[in-house]
Amino acid sequence: MSEVTSSAAGSDAPELRQRRSLRRSLTYTLTAVALLSVLLLGALNYWQARDLITSTVKAALVDQQITRSQAVESGLDRLRNEVSLRAAAPAMVDGIEEFGEALQGLGAGSAVLTEEQEAEVVDAYAQVDSAIEEAGLDAPDLVPASAAARYLQYHYILQNPNPPDERDALVVSETDGSAYAEVHAALHPQLVRLAASPAIANLLLVDRSGTIVYSTDKRIDLGTNLVTGPYRDSALANAVVRQVPAAPVGEAVYADYERYLPAAAEPALFVAAAVRSEATTIGAVVVQITLEGLDAITTSNREWEATGLGETGEAYVVGSDSLMRSTSRLWLEDPQAYLADLAETDVDPEVARLIELFDSTVLVQPADTPAVAAALDGDLFVGRSENYLGHNTLTVASRVNDRQLDWVLVASLDVGEATGPLRSYTLRLLLVAAVLIPVVAILAAILSARMTRPVAPIVAAAADVAGGELTVELPDLGRNEFGDVARRLNTLTSDLREREAALEAEERGITTLLLSALPPRLVQRLRGETGQVGELLDTATIVAISVEGLVNETGIDADSALEFGVRLSRELELVADDLGIERVRSSSGEHVFAAGLATPDPASSMAAEFAVRVAGRIESYGEQIGLELTYQMGMCGGEVVAAVLEADQLTYGVIGDAMRNAVALQSVARPGQILVCEETAVALERDWTLSSVSGLVDLRGEPVNARALAGQPGQPATATVYEAGAAKE
Repeated sequence: MSEVTSSAAGSDAPELRQRRSLRRSLTYTLTAVALLSVLLLGALNYWQARDLITSTVKAALVDQQITRSQAVESGLDRLRNEVSLRAAAPAMVDGIEEFGEALQGLGAGSAVLTEEQEAEVVDAYAQVDSAIEEAGLDAPDLVPASAAARYLQYHYILQNPNPPDERDALVVSETDGSAYAEVHAALHPQLVRLAASPAIANLLLVDRSGTIVYSTDKRIDLGTNLVTGPYRDSALANAVVRQVPAAPVGEAVYADYERYLPAAAEPALFVAAAVRSEATTIGAVVVQITLEGLDAITTSNREWEATGLGETGEAYVVGSDSLMRSTSRLWLEDPQAYLADLAETDVDPEVARLIELFDSTVLVQPADTPAVAAALDGDLFVGRSENYLGHNTLTVASRVNDRQLDWVLVASLDVGEATGPLRSYTLRLLLVAAVLIPVVAILAAILSARMTRPVAPIVAAAADVAGGELTVELPDLGRNEFGDVARRLNTLTSDLREREAALEAEERGITTLLLSALPPRLVQRLRGETGQVGELLDTATIVAISVEGLVNETGIDADSALEFGVRLSRELELVADDLGIERVRSSSGEHVFAAGLATPDPASSMAAEFAVRVAGRIESYGEQIGLELTYQMGMCGGEVVAAVLEADQLTYGVIGDAMRNAVALQSVARPGQILVCEETAVALERDWTLSSVSGLVDLRGEPVNARALAGQPGQPATATVYEAGAAKE
């Protein structure tokens, strides 16, 4: 008895070890599958989320860049038009003529300065020279050579009782008794009103000799000559002396930002327009634009977050010298942080000093980034780029469309802010994985223990069946999948004998089926030792097309109709070749094509695109040859049997439900209609627009379940689609 027990235990040991090994393997497998699923799903979601977030941010930045560019362009045009209108005002003509005449009378008689007054003028320029040197610029001899200029500057600058930023409040000079004072008292209020705009910082009148005869803000350029004076090399002088005379009538010109010495070396942007009297140019009116005017456009009045730029986004303008033309948001919000970041770059420390001195980044901060360089070359830049402070940003940059100013507008957002939602999403995925994996491992261990209990008897029975034993009977293993397997295995053993008897008859039936569709030689080869019927099975989407209008047309002979049909067949084959779709058969009026042959996918979307293209090609071909062609199409996908009918031809024969259904749908379709069987319509719902069709019946009077293909969402349908019940006149 002990020997028997020992023998039984010994014989069961390998089996028990096998089951325990299977249990561990199943546990590891379930855990690994769960882990792999989480990782794959997480990775897929991560990449999709990253692409979606990046594309969304880039699209928003492109919109911001376009919006700001258009705002800058319209602002420049508006200022150009305003200055042109001001140049045509009678006050400008009167001002240049009367101020010019009065200025010519200065320097003689009582309108002269004493030695003490002359000394005051010279001493005042010492302070100007000191401010210019502090700004890091050369300090040329700025004292006007003209006695008239020194006279005006003494009485309207040094003797002006108002602070420097309010000198335009002086209307009547208490110290000037010349004719210039009378003209100033009469015209100054009107000229100040003409210059009353938030975007205008100063208004100058320049006579035909280039002399600045009037200034609302009374700076040290008053009375100087832009041709021979100390500011002859400025951008303002270039605009007034060279560009204004050559500009078309009624058009103003811009002088790009420069460090303008009379404005305390601050950046100045000027707009100048010719002043004409009876078609004769007598001078020019010049308007200085404030920095705040351009900043208001690029910053949307500092409403960055409200306009979609978030916490770090900004838009700014850069000139052809790669220096900023508008103020940086980062400087406006936090100057100290800006200077700290700037110190980490390789920019000259003098830049930081000048930014602090002028409280602005305009004409000081270099922005020679790859994005700016690409935009200056005429390209649209969209992508990642370091900004002027070395921050990694998503950037969009392109030229400002202005015929005079070579500017680039940049819209950017820190990558950290752009990818913030992605980081949050990734953290949530990791938390889910951290919770899910241990739970799955525990469940896998429990399930594997229960699942492997019935494995041994089933394996033994399967081995017996594999060895040819067809009398195996398994016990009841429960009302579950293993019990089902046991019962089916029992059923299998009883069915195998019947299947063996029926196999030969089935083989004969398959051969007969193939002979009905394929040549005997091909069937013999496939049913012989070198091939099997299974090699012919495939999945595809069949497109059946019927074209009417090529024959029985008045005035069209049979030869012409045949030629037109051949040409139309070639047109459709070209569309099929372009999409990789195979022709099954083709005649002048009937065509069948198959998409997805020799691939694991039935290629429903490709077939839909082919059908829509074919519809357009038939219509355009009918217009080309002067015939009214109509078409009917049917589409259906599924398993088919396809093979080459002749070894030396590329003609295919296709049989199966998909083929039959497609032809049936084509036969009941209305002219200009593409009918799709329900199974294929479900596969197309995501990317294509389909409409319901009711009332369809086949030749036997049976209802047909199909939908009509209209096109892709958001695009007009190429084919003309008629709903069921519509009639074509």
